[in-house]
Amino acid sequence: MKQSALPCLILTALLWLASASGCALLSDQRSPKPPTAAGGTVELVPGVDVTAAFAAAVAALPPTGGTLRLGAGTLKLESAVVPPQVELHVLAGAMIHVGKQLQIDGTLQAGPYQVFDGPGQVTGQVKVREVLPQWFGAKGDGCSDDTRPLQQAADLAQCSEGRTLRISQGRYLFSDNLYIRCNVECLGTLVQQLEVDQAGSRLENFFYVPSHKVRKSFRVIIANDQPQMALQAAPFLSLKAGDFQLPTFSQIPLADGSGQIDLQEGGTFRLISTDFFTSRNNQYGDQWYDKTETSMLVSGRGDFYPELMYSYQPPPEAPEWNAKTLYAKGDYCRFEGKLHKATWPSGPGATFRHKYRGEVTLGSSRPAPGTTSYEFTFADGTPERVCTWREVNLTVRYQPPQAPLTINGLAIEVQVDNPQDEVLRLDNGQALLVSRSNVTLNKLKVFCNNPKATLSALVKNAACCNVTYNDAYISGATYHGLGYNIHNGAASLLTFNNCVSINCRDGIAGLCNKDVTIEGGFYNRIDDHYGMNYTIRNVKIHAMSTTIPGYRTPKADLNAWRFEPTTALVFAGGNLFIENCQIYNPSGILSSRGDIGDFFGEIVMQNLTVHADRQVTLLDMSTSLDFDYAHAVRVPDKVVLENIRKTGTGGFLFSSNLDKRPDSPRFEIVMRNVEPIASITCGSPMVFDSCLFQDAKFQLGEAQFRFCTFDGASSGLEKFVSPQSTANRNSPF
Repeated sequence: MKQSALPCLILTALLWLASASGCALLSDQRSPKPPTAAGGTVELVPGVDVTAAFAAAVAALPPTGGTLRLGAGTLKLESAVVPPQVELHVLAGAMIHVGKQLQIDGTLQAGPYQVFDGPGQVTGQVKVREVLPQWFGAKGDGCSDDTRPLQQAADLAQCSEGRTLRISQGRYLFSDNLYIRCNVECLGTLVQQLEVDQAGSRLENFFYVPSHKVRKSFRVIIANDQPQMALQAAPFLSLKAGDFQLPTFSQIPLADGSGQIDLQEGGTFRLISTDFFTSRNNQYGDQWYDKTETSMLVSGRGDFYPELMYSYQPPPEAPEWNAKTLYAKGDYCRFEGKLHKATWPSGPGATFRHKYRGEVTLGSSRPAPGTTSYEFTFADGTPERVCTWREVNLTVRYQPPQAPLTINGLAIEVQVDNPQDEVLRLDNGQALLVSRSNVTLNKLKVFCNNPKATLSALVKNAACCNVTYNDAYISGATYHGLGYNIHNGAASLLTFNNCVSINCRDGIAGLCNKDVTIEGGFYNRIDDHYGMNYTIRNVKIHAMSTTIPGYRTPKADLNAWRFEPTTALVFAGGNLFIENCQIYNPSGILSSRGDIGDFFGEIVMQNLTVHADRQVTLLDMSTSLDFDYAHAVRVPDKVVLENIRKTGTGGFLFSSNLDKRPDSPRFEIVMRNVEPIASITCGSPMVFDSCLFQDAKFQLGEAQFRFCTFDGASSGLEKFVSPQSTANRNSPF
């Protein structure tokens, strides 16, 4: 009785829907055949427009649910909904053409073949463990553009039950940004094809080498589920470096005045102050580093971690700008109600000198919104500009908590269209950007195999917290001057476990990052322009980096680009711990960044083995003595170097000029069980314990020697006769 009544029920529903919409099933149209049913299953045969039939078929299923099976052919739907209790079973050969929107809140059953097409969107909380790009037409053949099907699949996966995008074997070409907000299981390779824009390339006055552009910059982006919110800055203008708690955490006004919010545990906040903390001795010397950092809220009461690197105080009082005043770097003024800070001297008597083009006189520079560029011309007619003012403000951005994501096996290959087979110094942006907190990437692979396409960057972590890389492989950012395989910007709580990052200028680099752990793995160079709380241990470093002969001179030759030994670790910032590492073929082990100056907190290197047949700089702590950093340069509280051994010929060199700046406080340096040492140049107090010196040369201020061994001739120790001298074997005293 039930089976005989069901077709009539469906036909009645179809006629009612047609009547309600004011439409009729005309005899000259290809109308869908009435669906047939067996048990809890409805068979729907495709037609030209089956929107009404689809709705009727769903309505015909039992209230407890059932299966809607779609046979071979194309079903054209404008808008439709699959309720939670319905399973949509799409057989091979069937296709749903979506005009506007198909919302699937039930189960979807389909194989690795195309299921959807059309201009509309497929949405809903679909009950599947994994979403396949093939459902949206991805080919994975390395030739077809799979950008749209990849994005459609990722969008559907974001709200699906399993929240996972599965990318099967194949090569998936993409040509626009791909936004990922779901877990990923990847067996294939995403291919980023870059086209060089020769017309946009330029020869830079400072570097004397070309910088090549791409026609379109795009990448894979691990993105937040919703945009960041800008908060009013006033409630945060009392924060000090080292703070772990916000002064307020509830009813904080939004910057646009549209309302108030409470900060939630697990969210993140980012502070960006253009009251820059240092100028930078790079290029023309008019660069600066803004205060910027990101931390994670770890309670509902405003507690956060990691601690602040900088202080954020109310803006200082400053006089109105005056064209007759000579402003020094770091001076403040007010103009049209805005506060500005000088990044370069301006006014009567201000000058600019170029090493090769000579000196020019600068006039007064009137502050402009944002950053002020002052244009001038060298005597040889070359136009140039320097930055003279920076508008001062504080921006506070809040990101609500993000659900954790796991990205497994993601592989991105960068290909470059280079028909002339020339060496390209390519500003490509990145191939992968992680701008979301709480992400774990397992066995990531990002690479470029074109040896003449030197890329500026491959992977970037920006303004995020709690991101972990396990067993990643990154290779190919060989652009000299940038060349970052992994570039971190204002990120914190970053962990790199057993990763390989080679064939680049910098294996890891960054700016304003906090609490970074690099555990195990293989790198060629690690560099942070300004960071705090770094731990590097159990790492192998083959210290080779890029060079361009004559770089920054008129004799620069990009075609002679090559690799050469380099300093393994370059660092500015505070609190650096390096332990249990093997370092191969370096020119140096650790150097502070003299272009920034700050090198503070505890600096510890211990249990290192260095392999090189040359003299190697153990530690070089230096600043430019004649450069105005626009702030008092910070120096370490203490430096400890212990259990460090070198194999091969030549000894260790050590030098520091931090004591030569008039504003530098005193600090102590301890070397314990370091061998062999060939040269020490330092005015700060030093303690040597159980060290081996070979034909060593000393230029020291204060020093103590305990249980040390001296082989060969030594010089510069005449003033250090002390009671401890009797404990030194082969003592020169």
